[in-house]
Amino acid sequence: MPEIAPKVGKLHVFQRTPAWVIPRDERSYSAFRKWTFKALPFTRTLHRWRCYWTNESRLWPILNPWMARIGEGLLKKFIAYQVKDPALVKKLTPDYTLGCKRILISNKWYPTFNRPNVELVTDGIREITPDGIITSDGKERKLDCIILGTGFIVDPRIYMKSFEMRGLNGHTVQEDWKVSPTSYYGITTANYPNMYQLVGPHTGLGHNSIIFMIEAQAEYIIQCMKKVKEKGVDYIDVKPQAMTRFLGEMTQALKGTVWSSGCKSWYQTADGINFAIWPKSTWRYWMETRSVNEADYNFVKCGGAKPAGKTSGAGSSGIGGLAGDQAMARMAQR
Repeated sequence: MPEIAPKVGKLHVFQRTPAWVIPRDERSYSAFRKWTFKALPFTRTLHRWRCYWTNESRLWPILNPWMARIGEGLLKKFIAYQVKDPALVKKLTPDYTLGCKRILISNKWYPTFNRPNVELVTDGIREITPDGIITSDGKERKLDCIILGTGFIVDPRIYMKSFEMRGLNGHTVQEDWKVSPTSYYGITTANYPNMYQLVGPHTGLGHNSIIFMIEAQAEYIIQCMKKVKEKGVDYIDVKPQAMTRFLGEMTQALKGTVWSSGCKSWYQTADGINFAIWPKSTWRYWMETRSVNEADYNFVKCGGAKPAGKTSGAGSSGIGGLAGDQAMARMAQR
């Protein structure tokens, strides 16, 4: 929004809920800093570690809402300093705990509302017409273009609603995830053999880089695939009790955090279940997924043949004498 404001005649910003917006560190790297990185490679590593732990420190106010409230006080002063009109300050100041919804990062967001060609609209949208938008107060604003920026859809039950995924014994994700998406460390799901996910349930972040989580998950998936090959089995399937235990841990960890402070966000299902967030530090996730706990999995050979190596689990799982590839095609269909 701040980038297009100087290029248009009039910009109307239709706001449903204000967001907490914090400053962005936009300092450029000096020639000396670049030379140092090139001449002394270990300084790049130190810099990356500094970036990581700086981001990781943001978790403290998320896990301790009293710290978040201190941050809110500072941000309210920041908003009042950046925005000249007190009425706009009030409309742009959130009424929910800092971090409960996704925090935005920008140095240009608040100053943009000082521009004479920018209008903040907080009335609800009643109707979109061929010429513009009519708000709940009956006012129509003529528009040439509408830019939709309403956030994310992270609930797989929505974006996978036309994707039929079948698992063992007639299981479908549409039915198994009827209440909420579930998984084990956001990677594997009980009754869906050899199905792996990246950024699955309870692995989203509100404070650090998701790439860190993806790298940990990719390494974990590779380990699972290697174990299947080493044991001479056809599939690996996380045990339901292991997944239930993990989900219980997530539920407990979310208690008392800003994510359970009462706001509505895209981290949640329509019924208010927070299924998206990893409520711990990222280094904890890395530690807990560094190696595959074989006790939490069934390793199964299809067709009843005895596999090479030690396995656990439920034998053929009802798929009879099908060959491995054909069995998997039957168990996980589109």
